[in-house]
Amino acid sequence: MTKKNPFEVRHPIFLPLWRRVLVAIIVVGWTVVELTVGSVFWAIVVGAAAVIIVRAFFINFDPDEFQHPPE
Repeated sequence: MTKKNPFEVRHPIFLPLWRRVLVAIIVVGWTVVELTVGSVFWAIVVGAAAVIIVRAFFINFDPDEFQHPPE
């Protein structure tokens, strides 16, 4: 049994651009919501997730990494 990384976002479901954009907008938007209600701790947590997602989906994007590994 292989151990899965909970921060791994490179999954084939995120290969289409519109899905990556939608997820990034939702997470960044949630960060803004947390900041506006004054919850700084959760804004930092969700903001860190937003940074990971934006980096993986747009900055370091390689379509080959989003394919299922050969078995």
